[in-house]
Amino acid sequence: MGGASAKKKKEKKKDFQKPKFKVGKTKAKASNFTDTSFKSKGKIGIQHVLFLSSITVNQLLPGADADDPIAQFKHNLSLTTSRSENQRTDGLKYLAARLEEDQPYNPVGSLQVLLKVLPLMSDSSSAVRTQLLKLLKTLPIADVKPYVEKIVLYARAAMTNLSSEISEDATAVLDWLVEVAPEEVVSAPGCWVKPLNCFVTVLRWSSYLDASSSKADAKKTRMNTAGKANGGWSAASQMGMSSAKKKQAQTRQIVVLGKFLKAGFRRPKVRPDTKSGEERLLESIYVAPREPNAFSHLNVFGQPRDEDDMMYMDRESRRRVFTKKVGKAVEKGIMEMKKEGGQVGRAANELEKVVRDGLLDGDRDIETKKVMEFGDFKYSLKGLIELW
Repeated sequence: MGGASAKKKKEKKKDFQKPKFKVGKTKAKASNFTDTSFKSKGKIGIQHVLFLSSITVNQLLPGADADDPIAQFKHNLSLTTSRSENQRTDGLKYLAARLEEDQPYNPVGSLQVLLKVLPLMSDSSSAVRTQLLKLLKTLPIADVKPYVEKIVLYARAAMTNLSSEISEDATAVLDWLVEVAPEEVVSAPGCWVKPLNCFVTVLRWSSYLDASSSKADAKKTRMNTAGKANGGWSAASQMGMSSAKKKQAQTRQIVVLGKFLKAGFRRPKVRPDTKSGEERLLESIYVAPREPNAFSHLNVFGQPRDEDDMMYMDRESRRRVFTKKVGKAVEKGIMEMKKEGGQVGRAANELEKVVRDGLLDGDRDIETKKVMEFGDFKYSLKGLIELW
């Protein structure tokens, strides 16, 4: 017993002894010393260094799976549904970093990534929504186009959210989608009428819908987009916003609506055809379509679609439905926005130009020009909508 006690006292005494340094001898190394003097023989590119520097502790798998890139990718994809805001952000950063590499790495496919991350459009964290948009921009455009309908579905839900910040970020996602896949956005099932109704609700033009359609259609539009028959949610989403911020949000929404309508009213590109009629007939019969879901407009195995869910493949049908559903509401909304002046008024002027040019240009040009000769009233936006 006495020997053990003396040994403990001796070991404890070492902690309080002042070390004696001797000339010419190096200092004793600490017990937790790690040698870092080694040099790597391999070459590491700058892109790999940036990728490694973006990895956090939450993104690394413990054990043997840490060296498996497929397991790492799936692990970070699963982090996007975590309850922790930081983990959701880190997971999105990891996915974006892998897709931004010189040789993008995606072992699960773009569809699985979209199904996981699209619900984050309505996430309460601004950092998560910002990182989500960065991730979406890294996806190949060819992989995004077949799933435009899913992206628009979540974008519409987020645009009518009670939070104004979520609504603004969702508008930014729709803006990006119109730029990368304009033809697919306006021709996908339910992606023409429903986004238009959504814009009308967000811009608080729902009160003008009764003048442009029947009361039943107007009530259905407001219930589907805002969730209440009186359109009150669209006004509630901007409560608490400053006047400058509200005008900035309205300007952004009007600009994106203009881009959306411009894509829908755009004339299809005519390619020079040097083939004979017989060759074109044989191609239509025997050549397989190159685009995915080439016969989705037939809706052979899907549920019956109403007018809002239909695919509008040509610009004439899109212009007809626009004037029938929301034409008068957009016209009156533009008039009210122009009275405000400033950046909102300038954006409304640009939107009016887009609508006017879209309705003037087409198969009814000759008829429209004849009507325009009778006066400036028919040349106005109101006259064009009534003509259609």
